Amino acid sequence: ARRVARHPMIGAEDEAEEQIEEEIGPELDPAASLAAPALLAYVTELLEKAFPVTSIMAQGSRLELEVLAPVRPEDTISLTGRVVDKREEDDRRLVECAVVIDNQEGQIVAQVVAVVAL
Repeated sequence: ARRVARHPMIGAEDEAEEQIEEEIGPELDPAASLAAPALLAYVTELLEKAFPVTSIMAQGSRLELEVLAPVRPEDTISLTGRVVDKREEDDRRLVECAVVIDNQEGQIVAQVVAVVAL
């Protein structure tokens, strides 16, 4: 069971609307999927520590979130990110990062692929 959300970054010129794809099975509480916007906000904040906001919001930048386990309001989460690829596509320099989101018990609750256009 999982929820996958694909979001162009706010202000991205090439994708005007947010795209969301969902697959929620019986073992993942649908209420837990409501955490997706908050998790994406935390990921964006993490990216701001490494990249200029203009790059994070640039055309071609995007986030793909996969929620693996319920995230409750009382949970304490931590995010860890690393660069996994650098490439050029359509005259854009792209940096791909993998972000893992853990809860207070060390359980991975979500994974994110972030692509930042420089």
